[in-house]
Amino acid sequence: MPLDFESSRRMIERGSRFVANTGLRALELRPGYVRCLMPLQGNENHLGTMNASALFTLAEITGGGVCVTSFDLTRCFAVVVEVNIQFVKPGDSDVTMEVSLDAGRIATLQEEALRNGKVRFELAGELKSATGVVVARSRAVYQIRKSRDAPAPPIPRPASSD
Repeated sequence: MPLDFESSRRMIERGSRFVANTGLRALELRPGYVRCLMPLQGNENHLGTMNASALFTLAEITGGGVCVTSFDLTRCFAVVVEVNIQFVKPGDSDVTMEVSLDAGRIATLQEEALRNGKVRFELAGELKSATGVVVARSRAVYQIRKSRDAPAPPIPRPASSD
């Protein structure tokens, strides 16, 4: 069973000291959907715009947040395998990003991870300024892995023809 809202929020915002120090906030969390915000204040570069590392962190953590809110963390866990980011325009305000996975895809991914030990999937998103301007685009590959103690799902058997 996925975590409740408050537990998910704490894990996303405070799961590592590094992320907590950025001030990242999880704005919306539900199974299959996450929207996070990276504040400009405290994350400025030498030009007064958002530091590239803060944008990268927003992209990676938002995608990871979908895993936290969507998968049964008692049976599986997620790791990031690859993140690519394209910086489009300077981020001169707080920046948000949202990503989603539909319920059918979540179920299929979790079942495959439990059956085969792991499964990869991709999430893509746009990082947007407070006025909706795209400041970066990201594509990330995550892997859902079966927890050591999680049983594999039963293998469907064909109906008998008696």
